[in-house]
Amino acid sequence: HGAPKMNYYYSIIFIFCVLLHLSLCSSSDPYFNTCISANCGDVKIAYPFYIPNQQKSYCGYPGFEVSCHDGPFPYLNISGSNYVIKKIWYENHTLEVVNSVFLNSANQSADCSGAIR
Repeated sequence: HGAPKMNYYYSIIFIFCVLLHLSLCSSSDPYFNTCISANCGDVKIAYPFYIPNQQKSYCGYPGFEVSCHDGPFPYLNISGSNYVIKKIWYENHTLEVVNSVFLNSANQSADCSGAIR
């Protein structure tokens, strides 16, 4: 008759530990609370990217600073070249970029007549 009571107590202790763990994991980190996503044109910017003057630098990975201008797309500088971020898929960690040299500034579409330095 003692075994069912022990299982009941172990179950209660296990559930308590799980709930305690979940509450500790979700406790507020002041850095995390300030790291909300921002929009740059039609693109959502979130970790690992960040927009200076809109998001704190610790909200993104070093070197993943995004420039946000008046156009519909953000820019990412990689090795001295500007790339337009057309789309970011955070779910599978991919993005679509186009070298800004190949863009037609009037409609942000690809233009193969540009020259890369």
